[in-house]
Amino acid sequence: SVIWSVTNVGSTTSTHMTGASGAIFCEGEVLRNIGPTFSVFAVNSDVDTAEEPVLTVKPNRIFGTNAGYGELDINNLSVSVPTTGAHYVIIRIYKNLRLTGPVNFVRVNPAQSIASYDTAATGYSANDNTLAATYVVPFGGSVNIDLKGDNFYLSVRESLTITAEASTQNATVAIALGW
Repeated sequence: SVIWSVTNVGSTTSTHMTGASGAIFCEGEVLRNIGPTFSVFAVNSDVDTAEEPVLTVKPNRIFGTNAGYGELDINNLSVSVPTTGAHYVIIRIYKNLRLTGPVNFVRVNPAQSIASYDTAATGYSANDNTLAATYVVPFGGSVNIDLKGDNFYLSVRESLTITAEASTQNATVAIALGW
């Protein structure tokens, strides 16, 4: 912290202080992960050749009875494609994708987490979303991706959606996201 202070004790003479500038610097890595960790998962056994949302996470505006101003710091993503064959699934991570279909956000842990997640959405519409990353997972394969260094964090009114698109019909995809 930076503090300027003037104290006039036992004198009738006025005191004056001027501060031209101040700064605080951090040399080294800033540790953002200061709270408990949580995770959610989703399995979609009917991923087709059209991209579709599988899992969305967002921080809630209300936590308990208070306004929520916390952030979700996304740590890792795990994807498994147990379907066999010589094909692949494309996984995309979007920030602020507008979901369509029967969207149903469920609170992860109402007493301890500000997060909610959705696995019910069936589509999305074009809006001001941001494609943050894309991965390809082969059928019969899996990946574990460390996202800490990529600074994936969500503030209130933001969401993170993982979509899947298969190279063939009826692929199964399992996704887990931790923060």
